[in-house]
Amino acid sequence: DNSMVTISSNRLAKYDFPVGTNPVDIAISPDKQLLVTANYTENSLSVVALAPFAALIAQPPTPPTSDPKNATPPPQAKLTPSKVETSAGPSKIIFSPDGKYLLCANKTARSLSVFKNEQGTLKLVKNVDIQVSPNDIDIFRTANLVIISSFTDRGFVVINYSDLINEKGNLIRPSYIERSGSISALAVSYATNNILAANMNAIALFPDGLESLIRNSSQLPIPSEGKNSDVSFSNNGDVAVAVNETMNRAVVIRFNQQTPIGTGVLNKNIANINFNVIGQINTGFSPSRVFVEADGSYAITVN
Repeated sequence: DNSMVTISSNRLAKYDFPVGTNPVDIAISPDKQLLVTANYTENSLSVVALAPFAALIAQPPTPPTSDPKNATPPPQAKLTPSKVETSAGPSKIIFSPDGKYLLCANKTARSLSVFKNEQGTLKLVKNVDIQVSPNDIDIFRTANLVIISSFTDRGFVVINYSDLINEKGNLIRPSYIERSGSISALAVSYATNNILAANMNAIALFPDGLESLIRNSSQLPIPSEGKNSDVSFSNNGDVAVAVNETMNRAVVIRFNQQTPIGTGVLNKNIANINFNVIGQINTGFSPSRVFVEADGSYAITVN
């Protein structure tokens, strides 16, 4: 919906609550206490405390009844979002691994907004001009870097994460990596530093971090016709799922972490990049986002 978000519980009940106009992305804090939506048209974030909902689904289920007149309606949770202003066109949001910060990529403003999570309240730290129109964002945990992709400007921007969250320092030096093709989605594996970069007809794997991205030394691309709208890794990097909004399907990729293979330009053998496409699954209409469970056991698409 253009102003509503729905949460479904394990009892097949759903709970709708209003957010800003045209929500295009959702992020949940690592401790699962906050849900945030990026409201593209309204230039805002809606922030929802999930504790009432968590308490609700922890209640024992109501016994079923054959008489609809005597049926007990599902319990309701009062989920009241607060709103935080952003720069123009918030399109992608991500929490830091420790949940202390939220990064918001603003497509229209060509900027990145940094918010500090203060016990459930988002406080703006700074807005950073990144000189490109961003469409996706992820974090290199081990390298202390933030990587941002741009479909419009055909490339990547890399920024030091510590500089972004430094509340006293405003000097940010983004590094731009130009590419010949438009990047529609990206994901970084927290465990292996592999990068998946999707475009309009393929998904490229850049192994072992930023060096291969700079040298453009990707492995053989994974064919995927149509617009790849999002891609996501499991926590240990052995499973990735990409969704394609043109073909209405998800591509499931498994990585063999035990078999190192050569990487050509990098001139070294690296594990975690020997991969196989293990399935293509039909999704709902026009999937825009995919969330892979931490252990890779399942994925959820937003259609």
